[in-house]
Amino acid sequence: MEGLIFGPVTSRRFGISLGVDLSPNEKRCNFDCLYCELAGAKPVSFIKDPILPEVYIETIKKSLKEFPQSQFITLTANGEPTLYPYLDELVDMIKALHVKQKVLILSNGSTIMDPKIAATLHKIDVVKLSLDAVSERTFKRIDRPIKGLHVKDIIQGLKQFSKEHKGVFILEVLVVKGLNDSVEEFEKLNDAIGMIKPDRVDVGTIARPPAYKVQGVSKKELEVLAAIIENIPVTIPWEASYASFYEFNKKDLLELLKKRPQNADDVKRSFSPASKLLLDELIEAGVVRIQEVAGVKFYKA
Repeated sequence: MEGLIFGPVTSRRFGISLGVDLSPNEKRCNFDCLYCELAGAKPVSFIKDPILPEVYIETIKKSLKEFPQSQFITLTANGEPTLYPYLDELVDMIKALHVKQKVLILSNGSTIMDPKIAATLHKIDVVKLSLDAVSERTFKRIDRPIKGLHVKDIIQGLKQFSKEHKGVFILEVLVVKGLNDSVEEFEKLNDAIGMIKPDRVDVGTIARPPAYKVQGVSKKELEVLAAIIENIPVTIPWEASYASFYEFNKKDLLELLKKRPQNADDVKRSFSPASKLLLDELIEAGVVRIQEVAGVKFYKA
C-alpha cells in the first residue's frame, strides 16, 4: 500500500529516519496544535479504519532493503500515533525483525496516562513526547486539545513514565512567538521538567509551514529560554546533519513532500542531481508548489 512509509528523512534531532505513518489517509489527532504542519482539524480520539500491522511490517521490510542506511524506524502519524489501536502488536513485530535500526516514536504525550499505552512505549528504544506549556490556559491556546485533556494530568503521567522507562526518553518543547516564549512560562516548565526527569529536553520552534498564522522565535531567543532549564541536558535542534544524497523516484518524492515539506537547504544538501531534476519537473507540472515562510522556501506536494 502506498503512503505507509515516507523518507528517508534527515531529521534535525535523530539523523536518518524512515517514517511509518499510522494514519496515512487523513489527520487523526487529539490535539489541533497551532504550529502543526498538517491542516487544522477537529481533535478526535481514535484512528478511523486502521491498517493492520502485518501490512506495515511488509512495507517496512521492503523499505529497509531500499534504504539500509536508515538509523531509525520512526512511528508517527498524520496526527497522534498512540491513537493507532494496534500499536503494541506493531512494536512487537518490528522488534521481532531484529534489524539494526532503533525504533523511535514521536508523540504529543497526551495518552501517557493510559497504562496500556505507557507499557507499549516502554518497549520502544527512543520515546519523544511533547510538553509545550505547564499553565492550562497556555496549553489550551497552543495545543488545542480534545475536551477532557488537562496538562496537569499529562505532567503526572510523564513523571510516572520517566521513572519506569529503561530506554531513552526525550521531552520536546515547541516555542511559539507570543504564546509560550516568556521567561515566566519557562520557569514553570523548568519546575515540571525537574520533576519529570527526562534524559534530554529539545527546545525548538516552528521550522515548517504551520497550520495557523503563528510564528516561531529566533535561535538567540531559544538559547535564552533553554538556559532556564536546569540539571537536564538541553539541545536546540537547528540544522540537520546530512550524511548522504538520496535518490527518489516520483512516488517516493511526492510521499515525502506530502508528509514532510522540504526546505531549500534540505534539497540542496541531501537530494541527488536526478532527484533535483525530478523536483523541478514536478514544480513545473504544478504537482509540487513552493511556499515561503519567514524567508525560508519550502517545497510541498
